[in-house]
Amino acid sequence: GRVGPARRGRAGGAAGARRGVAPPPAARGRGPGLFRQALAGQAPAGQVVATPIRIADPDAARLLSPGDVIDVLAAFEDGPFQARVIAQEVRVIARPPGRTDGGALLVLATTPGQAAQLAQAQAQGRLFVTIHPR
Repeated sequence: GRVGPARRGRAGGAAGARRGVAPPPAARGRGPGLFRQALAGQAPAGQVVATPIRIADPDAARLLSPGDVIDVLAAFEDGPFQARVIAQEVRVIARPPGRTDGGALLVLATTPGQAAQLAQAQAQGRLFVTIHPR
């Protein structure tokens, strides 16, 4: 039969996916599917989440690749600690490209509790990383 307007869609839509047409470049390598794949096998569902953070040093971020294991530290200007470890032995899921003024974006596999601690630390200080040997 004739293909109606709802079935034509864009190449990146559901109809395009059924025909084997690649999604538009802007959609490649992003979105929940990427993180679902990266988190698979890490822990039972709901115990590991994809957590985006912005670290202060973009040059340190360039040293990282998906799969690397890092510790995340927060440096606070006020308070009793100069810096403290916020999350230990978390895996890098992605290092999206983008701006480096003001830091670099990383996506980490963390527990929900670590995600909350990272969000709080990021709101109050600057985040840095240490890299575990492979």
